[in-house]
Amino acid sequence: MSAEINESEVFRLTPEEAARYLTEAAFEVTDPEDSCYGEKVIHGLSNGFGRDWTLEGALALLDDARDIAWLPGPFTMGHHLAVLDAEGKTRRFAVEAPAEVPR
Repeated sequence: MSAEINESEVFRLTPEEAARYLTEAAFEVTDPEDSCYGEKVIHGLSNGFGRDWTLEGALALLDDARDIAWLPGPFTMGHHLAVLDAEGKTRRFAVEAPAEVPR
């Protein structure tokens, strides 16, 4: 996903696998004052900034993704599922990598 990443440490996912993990981690917004009230959302990070993505929006990224992988690390704050989107931007989502993925 990046020139600095050791390929032997990358654990890639298919779009279908990533969709399953995103769907399992998404939560419904229950605050009626929130603009996403009633929708399922998942938290994401990009360039150090966080925001909630609708589940629908996160799943749509997978359609044209260049790469999808588990990238756990010390500064990811639990955002281990990484998607390199069609524009070349890495989006990390708040999904913990399974135990078999080294940290």
